[in-house]
Amino acid sequence: MSLRNFPYRPNTNLYAPHSSVRQYVVDIANHWNLLPYIKLNHEVVEARWEGSPTAGHWALKIRDIVGNQTFSAVFDHLISAVGHEHYPSSPHIKGMDEWAGSGAGRQIIHSMYYRDPQDFKGRNVVVIGAGPSGKDISGFIADAANSVRTHASCSRVHVDDQSCTDISFV
Repeated sequence: MSLRNFPYRPNTNLYAPHSSVRQYVVDIANHWNLLPYIKLNHEVVEARWEGSPTAGHWALKIRDIVGNQTFSAVFDHLISAVGHEHYPSSPHIKGMDEWAGSGAGRQIIHSMYYRDPQDFKGRNVVVIGAGPSGKDISGFIADAANSVRTHASCSRVHVDDQSCTDISFV
């Protein structure tokens, strides 16, 4: 996925390798002069909320890996973005092969292959999974598609040999 107004460089693979993703992040940081606000080679050693449920801050202990020094910092918000999903995984859904193979321009794609909302112009789309990618894609294609529905009852099937039995394509 990319920022709407800042695409990857031309000829980037659909499933971009680490080097392309890294270059994309560097391009964004340079474009908006973000480098002074980014700490590379640092590790968050501890994060704890200090205060009440309605007022307070996040107290972090951060280690500079290169300088081997630890320091503290305080923030109003904490976003965990550790990127634990690395390989695409899709559940087996009864009837999906027959449905996709029946013609009529039908297709089933994994979110990693999503690129352009206009690919879904005038179509009725179901997005299976209400995680971050599913929510983002549903929102992106809503203006182009005829209709968009999100189904999440099997949203956390991650192991290839498991199957999702409560969904079928009609």
